[in-house]
Amino acid sequence: MRARFVFAICVYAATISFCMAEPAQSQTALLEQQVKTSYLYNFIQFVAWPEDALNTGSKFNLCVLAGEEYGTTLTDLAAGQIDGHEIAVHRFDQFAGTDGLNCHLLFISREKFTLVPKDFNGERGMLTIGDMPGFLEHGGIINLVEVRGKIRFQINQQAAQRAGLTMSSKLLDLAMK
Repeated sequence: MRARFVFAICVYAATISFCMAEPAQSQTALLEQQVKTSYLYNFIQFVAWPEDALNTGSKFNLCVLAGEEYGTTLTDLAAGQIDGHEIAVHRFDQFAGTDGLNCHLLFISREKFTLVPKDFNGERGMLTIGDMPGFLEHGGIINLVEVRGKIRFQINQQAAQRAGLTMSSKLLDLAMK
């Protein structure tokens, strides 16, 4: 219950700041990135990875296929930990596959989605998150969408199961149907 409350408060606060702000275009884009980054961090806490995906003492690899615009908002995540695992953020401008990267979470921004092969379905133990139409249909697990000025999310439960990930019922309850 406490975890759901914390998740809801974080998302609510981020959404309010996103929705109520009427600054310049670049400031609005920064707020949107901050909201999405908050979602990424909170999603991690509501997903269970396969036992062989996170070894004791290993880092949690958060991989981001996005432009420079996400650099500053992701820096704060790198200072955090998830269940005793230090978060390591890896940002890429080009997609060269995920072999050897051991990404636990891969975020693909809408600007970079065209760089990803159509047959890419992620890997076992990899949570794939995007923010563009059609992402779930291409095998993505979570898609961030804007609905009436608010950032919401959709979940492809079948893709999560194929990746060996277990979504918390709390997260599934909050997802758009």
